[in-house]
Amino acid sequence: FVQFHPTVLAGTGLLISEAVRGAGAVLRDGSGARFMLDAHQAAELAPRDVVSLAMHRIMRERGESTVWLDATEVAAEQGSERFIRRFPALTAATRGHGYDWTREAVPVAPAAHYTMGGIVTDLDGRTSVTGLFAAGEAASTGVHGANRLASNSLLEGLVFGSRAGRAAAAYARRPEEGAEHWRKGRTDAASLIARASTIPGHELPVAHDASTARFSHEAAAAASAGADASSDAVDTIDPTEELAMRAEFARGIGIERDADGLRSVRSLAESRPGMAAELIRMVAVAAEARTESRGAHQRFDQPRTDARQAVRRSWRLAGAASSPSGEAADPGARGGGLVPAGAEERPGATAPQAHDGRRMPIC
Repeated sequence: FVQFHPTVLAGTGLLISEAVRGAGAVLRDGSGARFMLDAHQAAELAPRDVVSLAMHRIMRERGESTVWLDATEVAAEQGSERFIRRFPALTAATRGHGYDWTREAVPVAPAAHYTMGGIVTDLDGRTSVTGLFAAGEAASTGVHGANRLASNSLLEGLVFGSRAGRAAAAYARRPEEGAEHWRKGRTDAASLIARASTIPGHELPVAHDASTARFSHEAAAAASAGADASSDAVDTIDPTEELAMRAEFARGIGIERDADGLRSVRSLAESRPGMAAELIRMVAVAAEARTESRGAHQRFDQPRTDARQAVRRSWRLAGAASSPSGEAADPGARGGGLVPAGAEERPGATAPQAHDGRRMPIC
């Protein structure tokens, strides 16, 4: 589940807060029409997924790359100076990009903003790998459901960051007791971990010094760009190729998806080395397996919400050569190489060993 922020200033990474629409700004298509009036009873104040989807569809229908956020009437009614005082930082930022939004509408488009889900944790940030804690956007606690409400990520960070920090400190003081806790599976996430399905993985980069188990900044940066960081010589991706990959990924796992697009993204990600490609592949596999539309996950080939799928799912990235049971992965399994987690696995069991000997946390 990837949440898209509806109003990002086109061509930039500038998020324009919902507060601007709350103050009375409206969204218009290229003809000047307020399309949100027909999309939802709350119009521009509808939930993020509704607004983003409506923007996506109107841009597709009209062949346009943006819609327009119009705050001119609000600024005129309140007075430009008062409006500027209310939104000083956004006014300065839009002016920095050449726009005076008190006098003109500004071009906006949805952009990927937040992931609901991540590494499975219990309420104290413990993952399926002994000694590894996660909190914040990297973690999956279930608190956001299928569509995070605005600002809840701050509360999540405050609550679970504190809990994970205390638990990690306790583990550092008494690692033997902490390891026993993991082995016995006394965690809130035990059942989710136990029923995880497996995605066969590629060779992933590992630190040469196992005792330090971390990547250099250069390798991490290269991996995030999709480059192969498994050797000392880190290659970079040709900029033209990277742009083409990003465009393909955006088409396949964007605001509205279908099975063909997801399979195309998965195939492309499988052909690329690096951790970023593995992450994209995991998103595509999980989205392909969820054959419904729910919250931030919208599929135009599966437009209905299926009550039977109102459950959290979990996945593990394993070594490419074997499944959790040690048998060869079935390339024809549903979802393209998915192998269900063994029913014999105990709650709280750690993730299987990848072929390089490094355990991968369950997501």
